[in-house]
Amino acid sequence: MVGARMVPAAIGTQVVGSVIRPASFCANYAIKPTLGALNRGERLGFSQSHIGIHAGDLQDMWQVSIEVAKRSGGDPGFPGLYGGTVLHSAARPARLIVMEAEGAPELDEATKGAFDSLLSDLHRAGVEIIGRTDHPLVEAFEQAISESLAISRDICAYEMRWSLENLLEQFGGGLSESLRSRLDIARKMTLDDYRLVLSKRDAARAAHHAISNIADAIISPSSVGPAPTLNNNGVDSGIIHTTGLPNYNAVTSVLGAPTITMPLLAIDELPVGVQVIGQQHTDDSLAGIARWISQTIHERPV
Repeated sequence: MVGARMVPAAIGTQVVGSVIRPASFCANYAIKPTLGALNRGERLGFSQSHIGIHAGDLQDMWQVSIEVAKRSGGDPGFPGLYGGTVLHSAARPARLIVMEAEGAPELDEATKGAFDSLLSDLHRAGVEIIGRTDHPLVEAFEQAISESLAISRDICAYEMRWSLENLLEQFGGGLSESLRSRLDIARKMTLDDYRLVLSKRDAARAAHHAISNIADAIISPSSVGPAPTLNNNGVDSGIIHTTGLPNYNAVTSVLGAPTITMPLLAIDELPVGVQVIGQQHTDDSLAGIARWISQTIHERPV
């Protein structure tokens, strides 16, 4: 509805990629803020779910985000969204890290070419672009996030187990194939398995913090290409999805880090977003970086 300009903004939730990925497909601006920045209400059963905001422009995106924070605060025990009541002024980043994550191997050639062209434009505009081969801490970060999809799948499966078990006990069935697959995963996990996957998430967050002084933000496509067709071969297994691969999205949910997507690419007349990712609680300054990039780079059709 935001993409069709029927409403100026909308609220969504993301545990793996369900704010940023659809925003990429619909040419929306969107923010998945720092974990806990916007109160999740009844969704506190998931340790990495986030409330996010879709909008038609960055100003509306930020205005809705900060107004929600002012009224509802953050999650219990979290300080809420930091920032002013108006969108941060445009701020050119000195350095951006290009993130590969689990998305780069799945990029279609047209999207890869358009994204590389965008990076070249940023470089010409005075931004230094660095990748995993340019700094050992960036390489360590890439290695730490290389299992983000599996980490998200296993954490979410374990955390929803008893809700699903209760539904089965009460109603004897009715679970979708997707939920049954997640329940099967959870039933095979022990407490030590859960502790292990939490330790992997902690390691990814530590590796992300370790690169905080290397660059102003991270940049990547927001999805591996345009929206999939209805007859795609995806399987909703927690990693492969019928609604498109979340290969560039699971990482920010694992990190609890803020990310903002901008509608900067068009592949065969279909939108693909570009996201910038910051350290936790840098949502405000990240919006300034997104504003500068949006003003500097214009949508490029391919």
